[in-house]
Amino acid sequence: MVLFMLKLEELKSTFRLNRSDIEEALLNLRELASIPAPPLKEEKRREKFISILKKNQITNFKVDDYGNVIISLTETDDFAPILITTNLDSAFDESLSHTVSFSSDKVMGPGVGENCIALAVLPILYRHLRDHKDIFNKNIILAATTGGLGNGDFYGMRGIIKKYQNKIKNVITLRGIDFGKVGYQSPAISRQIIIIRTKNLKKEAINWSNNPITILAAFMKELQIFQKSQPGINQINISFIRGGLDFDGVPSIGSLGIEIIAEEENALFAVENAIALKLRSLIREECDYNIEVISSVLPGGMAKNHKIIEELKDIYKWISRNDKIPVKFHLAYSTSEATIPMSQDIKTVELGITSGVNNRYLDDYIYLKPVLSGIKQVLFLTHFLNSQLEEK
Repeated sequence: MVLFMLKLEELKSTFRLNRSDIEEALLNLRELASIPAPPLKEEKRREKFISILKKNQITNFKVDDYGNVIISLTETDDFAPILITTNLDSAFDESLSHTVSFSSDKVMGPGVGENCIALAVLPILYRHLRDHKDIFNKNIILAATTGGLGNGDFYGMRGIIKKYQNKIKNVITLRGIDFGKVGYQSPAISRQIIIIRTKNLKKEAINWSNNPITILAAFMKELQIFQKSQPGINQINISFIRGGLDFDGVPSIGSLGIEIIAEEENALFAVENAIALKLRSLIREECDYNIEVISSVLPGGMAKNHKIIEELKDIYKWISRNDKIPVKFHLAYSTSEATIPMSQDIKTVELGITSGVNNRYLDDYIYLKPVLSGIKQVLFLTHFLNSQLEEK
C-alpha cells in the first residue's frame, strides 16, 4: 500500500491537471450539450466534437463505418489493447431546448447528467496521454461511440468489439455521473418488441377485450405484478407503447418495447418463457401476436477481488485523502455499452467522471468540484493497465 501511494504521488506530478483543464472541459461541455443528439442521430454533435479535436491540434482521429470517432494515441493502424470510450448520444432530441447554465458549483441542463461531461473530457485525457507517451509504450484508443442509449442498442460499441475483439485487452467506459461507482459486471439483457394485430376485424367487432392497445395495457399491469413475484429478476423496463389507427380511427395494431434484465442467463430464459405464456393468456382468437427479440447481451465481467478492482479502491482512497473529495466506492452491474466488451470476457470497468443527478429531464445537473479527480482516476487506471500489459 505504501509503495502504491508513492507511485500515485509520482503520477500526480506527472499528470499536472489544473484550472485550465476544468475550464476547457466546461467550454467543451457547453458546446456539446447545447446540440441535440438522440441515438443514431448524433451527426451534429459529432461534427462539433471533431471541431473541438481540431481546435486542440488533435489529428490522429477518424470516423469509422459505424459513425464512431476513433482517436489513436499513435499513428499506427493497429488497434490498441486499451480502449477508453463514452457515447456521443443523449436522451433528448431537437424538440427540447438544450440550454446549459452554470452556477458556482454546478452545471445544469438536459443531458449534462448523462455522458456529455465524459465526452467533454476526452480531448483532455488524450492530451495528457499524448504528452506522456514515454510512460505509455502501448497504443491507447479513445472513442466517442454512436447509439449508446435506448434504441441505439450500443451500435457503435458493438461495431468496435466486432472488428477488434481479439486485440482489445482492457476497456474503460466513462459515464457522466456516479463518481466512485464502478460497473464491473454485465447482467443478461434481452430487448424485445411485442406486436399485436387484429385479424381484419370490422370496426364494430373491436372491443376492449380484443383491442391491441387495451391488451398491451393489461399486459403491462401483469408485468408489474410478475416482477414483484419473481426472485432474481433485476428489472423489466417498458421502452415504449404505440398504437396504429385504421382510417376509421380504430386501433388495429399495437406494439410494446420491453427490456428484461436478469443476473443469470438461465434466469433470463425462464423470465422470457414466463412472459410469453402470460401474454398468450391475454390474447383473444381475434388477434395475432409476435414477440421479436431485437437484441441481447450475455452476462460477463470480473470478480469482485480482481486486481483492477483492487487498484481502483486504492485510487479512490488516494483521491479522498489528497483531493479532499470523499469518494464512496461501490460495485454495481452495468447496463450501458460497457456490457458489450464485458460479455466478450474483455476486462472492462465503467466509471463516472463526477457526481450529480440524471433524471433525463431539464433539471439534470453535475457538480464541478469532482471533475478533475474524475479525470485523474482514468489517467491513474490507464497507467496501471499499461504497466500490466508491459509485464506480460
